[in-house]
Amino acid sequence: MNIVDQIRDKLKKNELESGAFINLNKLMNEFNVSRTPIKESLIYLEAEGWVQRSGTHFIVTPLSLNRVREYTEIRVITEVETNVLAMRRINEEEMRQLDKIALNIKENSNNCSREKMIQLDLDFHLLLFSASKNKQLGNFLTRTLTQYQQFWLSVPDEIKPEYFFNGIEEIIMAIKEKNEKKLRIESSKHIKSTIPSVNIFA
Repeated sequence: MNIVDQIRDKLKKNELESGAFINLNKLMNEFNVSRTPIKESLIYLEAEGWVQRSGTHFIVTPLSLNRVREYTEIRVITEVETNVLAMRRINEEEMRQLDKIALNIKENSNNCSREKMIQLDLDFHLLLFSASKNKQLGNFLTRTLTQYQQFWLSVPDEIKPEYFFNGIEEIIMAIKEKNEKKLRIESSKHIKSTIPSVNIFA
């Protein structure tokens, strides 16, 4: 795993707190490298939206409801269409993997940690992104979805499994039935349910 991936992983897990200044010297010591590769990595992560500039410093991009609202709107626009592509292009092996993920979700939905819930949901979406056979779209949506990981890991309140798993069974059934109308409806409902406590589409 390169430095960019390792720093991104820290951001996903909130090991670098939202809004906090990033200590370049600490990262230099941790990775045993000079300042240049650390700055280059942060510039790359800035382009992905994980960090931002504050004067001459880098800070972890602050989490906010508005930011989540914007990412949710992006997902509704792009992810629904990606799921439709996945329905049209999914192969038998990917369908078997989808069934395995669905079974794993069903077995763990009532008793798993927040981290496990997030990972199960991510596995489901990443498989559909891959099944769409559009690498650029998949990469874009993966970056968008991992921003959600950061948000959910930082939420102090208890998270109910249905917030993550609501509608997944219906999405899979729609894919199997090649029912595009149902898939669009269920995909949109699933995305919007990720922020259940606030009406972000008002």
